[in-house]
Amino acid sequence: MKQLAALSFMVFFVQVLCFSQNIISEAPLFVENGVLKSTRITVAFNQNVISTESGVTLVDTLRHPIRNTGVKALLRLLSTRYGPFTIRKIIPRAVWGDTLVRNKRNGRFSRVPDLSQSFSIAFSQPMPIDSVENLLRALPAVKYAERPVSIGLATTDPYFSQQWNLQTIKAEQAWNITFGFSALSLLAGFKDL
Repeated sequence: MKQLAALSFMVFFVQVLCFSQNIISEAPLFVENGVLKSTRITVAFNQNVISTESGVTLVDTLRHPIRNTGVKALLRLLSTRYGPFTIRKIIPRAVWGDTLVRNKRNGRFSRVPDLSQSFSIAFSQPMPIDSVENLLRALPAVKYAERPVSIGLATTDPYFSQQWNLQTIKAEQAWNITFGFSALSLLAGFKDL
């Protein structure tokens, strides 16, 4: 019990020192001259645009050629405008057309969505995320194109101002310091025993 408390205490301070932001994002998002920029975008195709075998994470376009001429031309344009980029397969084990799975309980086959054509494109330089997103979405072969996901950490509780206990313990400032740790809530439960 003392070891768990010591470990939780150490983890809490590591989080305080390392994670003092109040926004979490899978890639940096920032505004430059009024334009939202990032180095990453996620795209999924509705057809077999980049065919890879199971287990491939980093896509080599020489080994795995881009089959759609519109996508190929757009990626060439993006490379010219914003510099080199890498393409990573989001679900490496997914293979095009592998959409039937057997239910382990009843032995029946079920159709699942094809996830083999979901990719993350990481640019070496920040690019205007809105314009790249719109260019990709305009292609018929694109199922979706999305900017990096960002999560803001702030209270949306309309009764926060009436909860004196949260203000007393300075909860809002704490939410800006740490994202929480499951062992800490476990310790709070043990303290009541």
